[in-house]
Amino acid sequence: MLNESHQKMLQVIDERAASPDLANVPGGKTGIVTKTIKGIGNGDDFQIVEIYEVDTATIGKICDIQKLVAEELGQRVERTETVHLNRLFEKMTANELDAMDHAAPVCLLQSLADLDSNL
Repeated sequence: MLNESHQKMLQVIDERAASPDLANVPGGKTGIVTKTIKGIGNGDDFQIVEIYEVDTATIGKICDIQKLVAEELGQRVERTETVHLNRLFEKMTANELDAMDHAAPVCLLQSLADLDSNL
């Protein structure tokens, strides 16, 4: 079932890549660009506009299927690591610990500044 869906999506991409409508559009020959025709405006201001966009939905679905297949085949594994901070601190020298004490407020202030600039 996954393979069939995957192949059909790739077929759509191949067919779009061969489409004369998309041949002269940047990225059109890749097959991942779509064309939408929209009407905008009213009355005398009405016009038809062609919109070209990357088909991120199809790309996303293909990636999802590939991840599922890789998991089923054992080729994709989630990895996690547990860090015991107390053990880490026990291995640090007094100078390293002292440096962390001075660096932590600077990192916190920088993080707050970054957060503030993104708002």
